[in-house]
Amino acid sequence: MKKEQYSYKHTLLQICFDEKSSTIISGRIYSPFCSKPILFSDIVTFLLGIEQVLEERGFPEPVVKYRSFFKSKTESEKKEIGIVVHSVEEVMEKQGKQDTLQLYVTGRNHAGIQGRFTCLSTGEKYEYRSELELLDLLEEKVFREKQRAAV
Repeated sequence: MKKEQYSYKHTLLQICFDEKSSTIISGRIYSPFCSKPILFSDIVTFLLGIEQVLEERGFPEPVVKYRSFFKSKTESEKKEIGIVVHSVEEVMEKQGKQDTLQLYVTGRNHAGIQGRFTCLSTGEKYEYRSELELLDLLEEKVFREKQRAAV
């Protein structure tokens, strides 16, 4: 593993949707900072997977620190920013069976995430200000488009 200077392109999360029905989403999340993909089988594990990647890479830092009764990591136990396991090009090659998104998280304000994503099947770009807005955009713009195209 080599240490690289932080760059915006390294904030990429490649979201590969392998299954999407009216009640189920499943797939994989890839990041230059994760050695193996994070699997998700529903909306909750999808959002937790995104949170896991953000914690792994340490950026963007949340504005609000969560309280916990569990032992918190000391500064020496926290991961360094900039440890890149896979190149961005390797991550961008990954494709989902039904759809693929390139998701960028640019902020973590108000106990949520903010950023933008591109749907690779349509080329459309969207911005979101919270997890709820991200899920609404995915449902309205990405998944419904796929259902309309199939009909």
